[in-house]
Amino acid sequence: MLRFIFITLFILFSTPSELLAKTYPWLLCRVVNVADGDTITCLENRTTYKIRLNEIDAPEKGQAFGQKSRQTLRDKIIQQTVNIEIIGKDRYHRYIGNIYLNNENINLFMVREGYAWAYRKYLKHHYYLEAEALAKAEKKGLWLDGDLAIYPETFRKNQREKNRKSWFTLPW
Repeated sequence: MLRFIFITLFILFSTPSELLAKTYPWLLCRVVNVADGDTITCLENRTTYKIRLNEIDAPEKGQAFGQKSRQTLRDKIIQQTVNIEIIGKDRYHRYIGNIYLNNENINLFMVREGYAWAYRKYLKHHYYLEAEALAKAEKKGLWLDGDLAIYPETFRKNQREKNRKSWFTLPW
């Protein structure tokens, strides 16, 4: 029995925190980079984690309001210690999470301020749609020009098609 307890404790305390994140859904870390309006990198005990903000989709870097979205998120959380509720991983091996700074839902903040959409493809909570509608009504952020904002998924699809067409275009 003592041997079993020793082995269990050894495995528990020698497991990297990245693996523990799969077991325990919360992560406390310092934000060290903001890639765009819905992706950050944070550091916890010398381990970096790339986090995709859950249930939101921010404009791409080359898209209107892409840089402003990134800057808004950066101004809010860079070098801050945040709590992250880990939901899972995406196909790019980033963790998907809900980010909280002083109990404020940062994902929701980005939508409410008009710098991200509710990500309809993966939406589970209606309050993101409500926050988006409010930002739109108040003409905040990307809603400044009304309905002219292009949903990021549509923008990415158009970019892929554009790149595919240019690849097949002959130079003469």
